[in-house]
Amino acid sequence: MIAALGIDGSGKKHPLGVRLGATENSNVCGGLLDKLTERGLDPLQPYLLVFDGSKALRRAIRQRYGGRSLVQRCQTHKLRNVRSHLPKSKHVTVTKSMLQAYKTKSKKTAQRQLERLARSLET
Repeated sequence: MIAALGIDGSGKKHPLGVRLGATENSNVCGGLLDKLTERGLDPLQPYLLVFDGSKALRRAIRQRYGGRSLVQRCQTHKLRNVRSHLPKSKHVTVTKSMLQAYKTKSKKTAQRQLERLARSLET
């Protein structure tokens, strides 16, 4: 199942749409986005779109919203993905490092922290 949530200025979540299927299916992803457009979501407006990293969803977003919207990988999904490729002995350290980088105000500092973490994992 794939779901779309909107978040208002106060941080409250609002369900916008649900579609049966997987985010790896481009027809399902496109169908959900098309339904949101039919219900009034303007594809010409810029949005911040956060999702699980699905290539099909990224493709559907690009096709319908072009380059107007910012696209970001969900930090929780990214963290889970990274941890799934590591031995459990590294989970605590990696989680702590990634969360620290995510909370950093400076993009440059966060990028340096994540690059340092990546280098440490390569050895």
